[in-house]
Amino acid sequence: MRRALVWLKRDLRIDSPRKQALDHDPEGHYQRRWIPELGTPAYPRPIVDERSQLARIKTLLYGLRARPEVREEADAIQQRHGSRKSGLPPTGRGQRAAPAGPDRQRDLFE
Repeated sequence: MRRALVWLKRDLRIDSPRKQALDHDPEGHYQRRWIPELGTPAYPRPIVDERSQLARIKTLLYGLRARPEVREEADAIQQRHGSRKSGLPPTGRGQRAAPAGPDRQRDLFE
């Protein structure tokens, strides 16, 4: 359960196989080579409706993330394993630290 809570604290990203195929193989070379039956009657129909299942899973996961016990556990994990920089809130998105200047980096080697 704890691992699931940590995962729920992160941004929710669910990749679409169709979008990934369009992004990474827009001309279909990979698919034609390794799945030649795709688009023919020999290829089975989808078992799951991608859009409806994606909507259902997002609703479920966002609902879990909103529960107080999940937030408390995620805050405890963040406090224990998160950034040790003072002044940062235990959860949420903060700003990234500014990169060290040239003088500061030089001090590391002197």
